[in-house]
Amino acid sequence: MKTGWRIALYALAAVLVVMGMLVLTGVRGPGKSDVTVTREDDLYSLGMSYMSGEQSATYTLAAGDAIEVTVVQISGDLRLRIACGEDVIYEGHNPEMGDFRVNILKDGEYTITASGRRADGSVSFEMIRAEAKEE
Repeated sequence: MKTGWRIALYALAAVLVVMGMLVLTGVRGPGKSDVTVTREDDLYSLGMSYMSGEQSATYTLAAGDAIEVTVVQISGDLRLRIACGEDVIYEGHNPEMGDFRVNILKDGEYTITASGRRADGSVSFEMIRAEAKEE
């Protein structure tokens, strides 16, 4: 009987050590997803904390416009997509941090989609209007 108790105590101690290590290193279990969405006339941005799911917005754009994308991804899985109907003009999986531009070649309704799995960070899409550049 003494051996059985000793094994049980060692197993309990091992479980407590592993749990302590997870807490100290900041590993999260099933965390709470938090997404801050900002949607304005020419700006769509997401601040993500453990985001799992999909967020999207649609903008009417004209040929000559552009979308300036800024990515700050800290961790997790992030996918970005810009499409006009069935035509996908940009698709990226865990894009590099930084800025890039997507040029619009035809008039239409463009859907911007960000989907994540435990994604932390932020992404913003700024609409650069061609008529504003000409002034």
